[in-house]
Amino acid sequence: MKEAVEKILSSYGIHNWMKVLIALITSGLLLGSGVAVAAATVDLPNIEEGDAVWCDVTVVSPGLVSVHAWTNGSGYDNLELFLYDPAGSELSSDWGSSDEASIDYSASIAGTYKVKAVLTEAYGGGTRSISLSSNCALSLCRKYKKAVADIEQGNAIWADLAVDQAQLVFVNSWTNGSGYDDLELFLYDPAGNELASEWGSSDIAWIDYSVSTPGTYKVKAYLSEAYGGGTRTISVSSNCPLEHGGPPTSVSLITDKLVYSLGETMTITVTICSPSQTNVTFQWYWLVPQLNVSLPVLSVQLPGSYDNTIDFSFTIPYLGHTHFGNTFYVQLLDASGTILDADSTWSVYSPRAGIQEQDVDITGEITSIIEGVEFPS
Repeated sequence: MKEAVEKILSSYGIHNWMKVLIALITSGLLLGSGVAVAAATVDLPNIEEGDAVWCDVTVVSPGLVSVHAWTNGSGYDNLELFLYDPAGSELSSDWGSSDEASIDYSASIAGTYKVKAVLTEAYGGGTRSISLSSNCALSLCRKYKKAVADIEQGNAIWADLAVDQAQLVFVNSWTNGSGYDDLELFLYDPAGNELASEWGSSDIAWIDYSVSTPGTYKVKAYLSEAYGGGTRTISVSSNCPLEHGGPPTSVSLITDKLVYSLGETMTITVTICSPSQTNVTFQWYWLVPQLNVSLPVLSVQLPGSYDNTIDFSFTIPYLGHTHFGNTFYVQLLDASGTILDADSTWSVYSPRAGIQEQDVDITGEITSIIEGVEFPS
């Protein structure tokens, strides 16, 4: 450094101090390597609420990694920012409710880090541009998106996820609801095993998962509640290619509400999908854990290529003056008895006020209900 300073002094003259100062600053010798501007800024327009932007962050040497993200909103957007190390582990995060978020992190190793910015609320509606800047080089990751309209509560969409190498896989999903839809997101490996899941109650769910092998993975986004009724558009985005994926073998169920009293009608919606050509067995159980009740409701063999949604309805009888929870469990089995898929949901029996208390055989009453449940031919 001394020789460089002497060279600058001799070239400009010892008395020409202004030029020397300018030369020193320009060369980075006076203020050192701490003088830096943003190494990169990236922008991505037309981001919907629930969608995300992903970037690679190139860290050439250990030290400070500073990342800022912002939207072009009116000052009230919610934005969440995440930083991941080269192995895919989350290092730091920040949540901002004023269109912006930032992370400053001391990286211990060089390598390709990743950053994610999620638009969790676009205040006032519409789409946004998300911008990111950093003192390290940024490059946008590819983003793939799939959207399916007219999805009813209790239904789902599926997609194949083409993963060409071991990497951190990002999957975001969202609906066009009013902010209170329940959305469940699942990621499965090429063999059909569930790797990760996420439940969101604000129209949004996402999964970040480091996969170790390439292959065709599967994604399922399940609309467990469409708040306020109607159908929804479910969208899914990822940093890996999303391809059309037919529904895997699956079963799900949902009740039309959570609390029931004497005389009310309970409707249970069951969705069964078995795309293979082989027969499967559908089984349904009614459980009341606190009363040690466990009763089979149905056990039906279904043909291959079965795909249907069925509503079962019945009237709630008098079941006593004590609150208790009901759990409904369903499963699909292959010919060997292996469980292909399963699901459960719950509801609460609430005694009606003003009804005189009387003795009741709860197991017998539930058995009477079950005897009237028939699977459509």
